[in-house]
Amino acid sequence: MYWFLLLQFPAMIYQFLRWSNYDYVGGTLGWMMSGPISTLLYVISFYFMVRRWDKSLTYLENLKHNWMLIVCLMPSMLNETKISFIYILLYFVLLVPFGRNYLKRLVYVVPLGLVITVGAIAIYNKNFDNPYEEGRADKISIDEYVMGDDNIREAVLDGTMETVIPYVEEEAVDLARGIKLLAIPMVMSSEPHGWVVGFGPSQFKGNHVMAQSDFSKDLEWLLMGTTITVMMILIDLGLLGVVWMICYIMALFRAFRRVRKREMRITIFMLVIFLMVMFYMAMHQTIPLIIIFTFIIMLSSRWGLLKHVPVFSGWMLPPVKKYVCE
Repeated sequence: MYWFLLLQFPAMIYQFLRWSNYDYVGGTLGWMMSGPISTLLYVISFYFMVRRWDKSLTYLENLKHNWMLIVCLMPSMLNETKISFIYILLYFVLLVPFGRNYLKRLVYVVPLGLVITVGAIAIYNKNFDNPYEEGRADKISIDEYVMGDDNIREAVLDGTMETVIPYVEEEAVDLARGIKLLAIPMVMSSEPHGWVVGFGPSQFKGNHVMAQSDFSKDLEWLLMGTTITVMMILIDLGLLGVVWMICYIMALFRAFRRVRKREMRITIFMLVIFLMVMFYMAMHQTIPLIIIFTFIIMLSSRWGLLKHVPVFSGWMLPPVKKYVCE
């Protein structure tokens, strides 16, 4: 996983220089993978940081000792994944070890995290431009990014999107996440079985075997472009799917069992990111992301099994004189 982090440097820098940022900067995962690759950068780096954490050192000394893991986060500023601003704040705040001095440590860690986040936003704003209009800085507001164009939003809420979509440019068919989430109650209520069992699995493929599904014919604009895990579960499986997902998360984090040795920093970090990503992208569609996600979550609830495993060291990461982060 460490070499995976390092490989993103040349890959993402080349993609940024060649195509600017946008979704083209997906690292070794490729085009349209800016969200998954940025998420993996923070998840893998955080895991190694906690794994190599030395209790005999202070917070800042540990950051200095593992400085390369922080540097590995920098490529996330080269694409258009704005959720990275939240990741980077969570990263530094949740690295604080839990204990009697936890609140005292937060007094200087939170301001540090905010300073780094503001710096990251400044770098992002300097690098971000519109790939469709060369030379023009694209300073879209957070409201426009989340909720989209006012006219399109009004068409969605009025239920007239089907008449508007033929006249919308192809690039604009990828509607903002906020618009799609606003449309969910209207879509789910369109059929008696909508909220209970959804409209059937695989709706986001748009067709069944040889023919396009009826749902896709009527609401193709909803299925195109950005997809979100929560939206996929509701449309495919309804509220029963939500119950299934809750059970899956509890089983994944071993909430049903009493775990003797759990690494709480990784557990909380992964849980928060997991829940955030469910409203940001379709994480289970990206195999490398979900495999590494699952692997690190499983390790966090089996931390005691690592007591005889040497702590990883590699290029620019000096050896740690211990076998496990206690």
